[in-house]
Amino acid sequence: MKKRILMSFLGVVLSGFLIFGAVSYFNHQTELKRNREYETSLAKALKNSYKDIKEIQFSDPSYSDKPGGWDVKVQLTFRDGVRLMYRTGHRLGDTVNHDSIFSGPTLDEESDKLKSRVGYTENQIKVIYSMKTEVILK
Repeated sequence: MKKRILMSFLGVVLSGFLIFGAVSYFNHQTELKRNREYETSLAKALKNSYKDIKEIQFSDPSYSDKPGGWDVKVQLTFRDGVRLMYRTGHRLGDTVNHDSIFSGPTLDEESDKLKSRVGYTENQIKVIYSMKTEVILK
């Protein structure tokens, strides 16, 4: 009798772990898919926002359920070798993105460098997503 109760208890605990693991995996996959969708949309918006971008690299995406904001760290590399790194938010419907949050002692200088490059990039851009996959944006 005790053996049967113990086996039933272990079965319930193992089932709980299995369900918890499946839910966690599903949530993680949903987060990865959402980040990829936002990063793809943001890459297109940045191409429409700044001229002569050579490469866009995303890292450290963050999403809050309430009020539902999404932001990411962006590193833009331009054809002349200048690199700018900042955080920005993005909404999926946006076709341009001029939002930037710089930090550090040179934030005004960095912000001015970015503002001086407003325009449109006609060339292909290498995009490196936060999950380290790479694509060429045409």
